[in-house]
Amino acid sequence: MTSTGGNPILTSDQWKAKREDIRQRIIWGLGQAPPAANGPAGDYGAEPIHKAILFGRAGVPDGLVKQSINFGNYVTADLYYRADVPHGGQKIPAVIWLHPVSNSSGYVAGYRRGEPVHLALARAGFAVFTFDQIGNGNRLDEARHFYRRYPQWSLLGKTVQETRTAVDATVQSGFVDSHRIFLLGYGTGGMAALYAAALDDRIAGVVSVAGFTPMRLDAIKKGTGSLAPSQE
Repeated sequence: MTSTGGNPILTSDQWKAKREDIRQRIIWGLGQAPPAANGPAGDYGAEPIHKAILFGRAGVPDGLVKQSINFGNYVTADLYYRADVPHGGQKIPAVIWLHPVSNSSGYVAGYRRGEPVHLALARAGFAVFTFDQIGNGNRLDEARHFYRRYPQWSLLGKTVQETRTAVDATVQSGFVDSHRIFLLGYGTGGMAALYAAALDDRIAGVVSVAGFTPMRLDAIKKGTGSLAPSQE
């Protein structure tokens, strides 16, 4: 790893300067976000039961609890946890589940083996916070005119912003350990997880499955991964 000037990084102060440079590059790549007013999490505007049935998430198995809320800029979400979680007692770790592209079913897997990931993690003792990312599930129409409304922003930038706001809402639950909040993402969700963790020090760790794509335009002959290789 080298510093911005191309010299080897030998001290922690040099790394801090390099880290800030990396963060600014990430912010530039995500685009210019418009001003936003994020309210505290609450149950007003939570997903109605008929939509939950449509997306296959209306109920939970015995032993688990589902709490439907809204967070950030009025985004609906669900928080899952075990029924024996001691409210007011020892706090538990949390996972924010970031799904891949899933237009028809949102955060619930369209095809899978075994129990859905958000339920399996909740059964294992985590608080699991999850929501449909823009353009998926309950929010399919939001992506239609996104770039007409926000020509300087990006869908990835929007998802990263909401992921960081989801951290706020997870902490507000009152029974989550704020030092043990993790991100789990697959595909585009895995990419959003990596970018969010790079920008938010509150995130303790990331599991990104098939979530990394180099943001560069390389010639095919180089044999390296890229966003959209040229034909040279």
